[in-house]
Amino acid sequence: MNNKIQKFDFNYVVSTLPDYVNQTSFDWVLKTILADPTMNYISLETDVFSSKDIHIMENTPVIVAGAGGFSASGNVTLTKVTLSTVALKSQMTYNQYLLQDKFTQLALSPKAIIDQIPFEQALMEQEQRQNTKVINSQVWLSDTGLGSGNLSYFDGLIAQLGATGTRVTAATGSANWTKANIIASIQTMYAALNADILSDELVCFIEPAFYNTLCEALFSENFFHFNADITTSGEFMFPGTTLRIVRTAGLTNSTTSSYAVGGAPCVVMGNPKYLYVGTVTREDFANISMWYSLDYDELRSNFRYRLGAAVVFPEYFVCSF
Repeated sequence: MNNKIQKFDFNYVVSTLPDYVNQTSFDWVLKTILADPTMNYISLETDVFSSKDIHIMENTPVIVAGAGGFSASGNVTLTKVTLSTVALKSQMTYNQYLLQDKFTQLALSPKAIIDQIPFEQALMEQEQRQNTKVINSQVWLSDTGLGSGNLSYFDGLIAQLGATGTRVTAATGSANWTKANIIASIQTMYAALNADILSDELVCFIEPAFYNTLCEALFSENFFHFNADITTSGEFMFPGTTLRIVRTAGLTNSTTSSYAVGGAPCVVMGNPKYLYVGTVTREDFANISMWYSLDYDELRSNFRYRLGAAVVFPEYFVCSF
């Protein structure tokens, strides 16, 4: 038998194929930043690499009698709000050798140098959930006045609303948010909304603990024959109104905010499109990765992102603070 080596010439045509994209990392970033229900209703800007101006135009037309001639009246006012983002990161190290005795052969290869960690996907999912909680809180509760910690890098929505005197305040104080009074407090805030936005999409953002209190109160009162099944998704239409109640983990422990009044939760009601969150969803600016470091003989993870918030027309919001 003659063994012959044959040359095969494969004329691959790859011009129509896209370049390589680390889609897995990109998906993790999107899931981490966009997981909270808040993002479904506010104005989300995904291309704020540093800062972006939100331009606002308001006009006050004046109607006059339709006689001949031209008589210009009214004003057009141009203003802007700047939406800025800051670069943030979460980095962790994992000592894989601590797990050697527990998971060798089951989830780790028996060898002297361990360059892996067991259950990588479960670990990344847990890290994603924890980072999501932090990001949700940053959007709502960040305050540069704190000076340090996860919530100190920019002013979040509560801080910006709390710093302006044009917001409407109602139902302040912890007594208004008990099971006995929470329904009346929501109604009081709803009645205080500016008449100009009553035909808009209206949302009331509330933290999970008081969302549950509200649900319990509605069930107990059999409020307009309230259907308990509709609250399980974390949002529902408040009976007798056009107001949607939305539970957000970003407001968890809002009672400890420096803007909270007397231990009451920070509840925000209004047109959610006037609340802005800025971030970047391009992979070269937002990325999550895990790797083995040969230099330090340990596993590391790195999550980088940008985040910021802004409020326009604060006079159209009713707040409990």
